[in-house]
Amino acid sequence: MSTSVSRLLALLGLAGLVLPATGCCTMARLFCGPDDSRWISESYGSPAATLDTFQESLRRADRQVLLRCLSEECKARYGLDTVSIEIAWRQLNDAVRGIHLLGTAERGELQPLGQDRVQVELRVAGRSLRVTLGRHRSWELHWTGADGSAMEDGAYVDSLDPYLIASPEDAGAATRLAITLPPVDARLEARDLRFAGLVVDWRVEGFEVEGAGPGDEAAPAPTPGTR
Repeated sequence: MSTSVSRLLALLGLAGLVLPATGCCTMARLFCGPDDSRWISESYGSPAATLDTFQESLRRADRQVLLRCLSEECKARYGLDTVSIEIAWRQLNDAVRGIHLLGTAERGELQPLGQDRVQVELRVAGRSLRVTLGRHRSWELHWTGADGSAMEDGAYVDSLDPYLIASPEDAGAATRLAITLPPVDARLEARDLRFAGLVVDWRVEGFEVEGAGPGDEAAPAPTPGTR
């Protein structure tokens, strides 16, 4: 089995999980394959929204959405990018029948791990997979290039404070906000912009399988880096 498949197996906790085909509903989902109905949403604005997206990506075998659920550190740890995850997933399907059933795992309550991290337990086949999610802050700039192509820049940051000035108004409860982004290596005009702003979202940082070894433990807190 290739290194990327082994990493993906560990990432999804399948090294310690067995997916039994028991029960009418489970059997039906197993033989019907991944869900191919229309997506309801893809969102990362809260831990619950990211978990919804993560599980739906598994249920639908949508590899690119699954990849977007992961933090940059998590993707680097398991050697995953837009190309390798496609290769790994095809091999993973051959190795683990019914992998999409992880998308229907029962979810426990969110447990805070400090201010910017939470953990939740996913239960499937009588085993537990603990998923750690972290809050990530970034600045983003999207624009249309001179040739009409979609361009973007941005970076994860420790704090939004250097980029955001909040000034309470003299009267009432209103607050004036001013956002300043770092310089970008491009000549832009206002009409070129598609999005400019600050983003706070939640991504999957790590996993811990019940009874697994140290290699399957949840990841440490993220280090800001280029998006």
